[in-house]
Amino acid sequence: MNDSYFDGTLLVRQRSLPSYRVPLFQRLGQMCRRLVLITSQSPTEDSMVEAEQLNHAEWTRLTGKSLGKGVSLIYWQSGLTQAIRKVDPDVIITEANPRFADNGRLRKWASQNRCPLLGWGLGTTNFFGHGYTGLRHWHRVRTLARFDSLIAYGSLAKKQYCEDLGWSPERVYVAHNATSDVPRIDAETLQRQQNNRIGETFHVLTIGRLIANKSLELLLDASAILKRRGIPIKFTFVGDGSHRESLMAYAKQLGVTIDFPGHLEGDSLEKVASQADLFVLPGLGGLAIQQAMAFGLPVCVSEADGTEFDLVRSENGWKVPPGDSDAIAEVIAAAAADRPATFRMGRESLRIATEEINISTMASKMIHAVNESQLIKFQGVNR
Repeated sequence: MNDSYFDGTLLVRQRSLPSYRVPLFQRLGQMCRRLVLITSQSPTEDSMVEAEQLNHAEWTRLTGKSLGKGVSLIYWQSGLTQAIRKVDPDVIITEANPRFADNGRLRKWASQNRCPLLGWGLGTTNFFGHGYTGLRHWHRVRTLARFDSLIAYGSLAKKQYCEDLGWSPERVYVAHNATSDVPRIDAETLQRQQNNRIGETFHVLTIGRLIANKSLELLLDASAILKRRGIPIKFTFVGDGSHRESLMAYAKQLGVTIDFPGHLEGDSLEKVASQADLFVLPGLGGLAIQQAMAFGLPVCVSEADGTEFDLVRSENGWKVPPGDSDAIAEVIAAAAADRPATFRMGRESLRIATEEINISTMASKMIHAVNESQLIKFQGVNR
């Protein structure tokens, strides 16, 4: 069996297709005989930039439905069973998300047609907010019981599936979450760029949707702390979202100057990243960590959804406690005070993104999981 290619029809069901996921699915499409993606027809998340087209795959958009809000929010897609029947897949991958109310329909069709059903997820991330511990655990167990195998976003997610929810390690595969492919920049070019920035104001960058759960106020608080200490730092917040105006107002209240260039992609984002010295993520948004590393940036992140667990190491960055703006300020001050060490950490980030964690390695590991699922589809599932 060739682990770099799946000789069959792979169906992937997602709630939506953000633009940042297009490179992954196009890479998967090149590694399958046939790839079909099913999503809802319109953007379903705050300020998400939805893809306009997808190459190397078929893309079907169904009508998305939702009910409730907050803790009780669930969603589903009208016509899902009919769409799956039309595709007639050999393997299905879907989000291992308790909020998907129609995963039971996928399980029913998969069982009737001896089609492996794989869940793809973050581990035991808190989907339902604080409280309801027993309900969350019961709902996760019930949701995951529908799957034959799981694809985890990282090693921490796999550990949670196995230790917290009783899954067999042989049924859980790791495909490290990534949004950038093998970087276009090499270590020598990166070092030249770094040397050119010596003497310039230290530049901190954050990337992602500007929404409440990113905790970006912490980075603004850190900027105010550094200003009071007389440490000159430039800050750029790349992204857009419903929280942008409130962040700008809070920055004005604190008396700090922040650059808000809006949503950037491609060459525009690469240009801004090439002028930065450090990436900081104070809340959720782990995909942006790998993206920043592919630009050759050292990273400072808060412990969040677990994506950071495999990406951020002592050699390429810092992990700070959640909600601690003082710790963020200390890291930025230390990084600015020792640029040679900070630059070395950036080069290590680039190495990790080049050799270990990128879209190509993620796609290869997903295809490995798909091929392995073919071997066990007639066996009982040992969870």
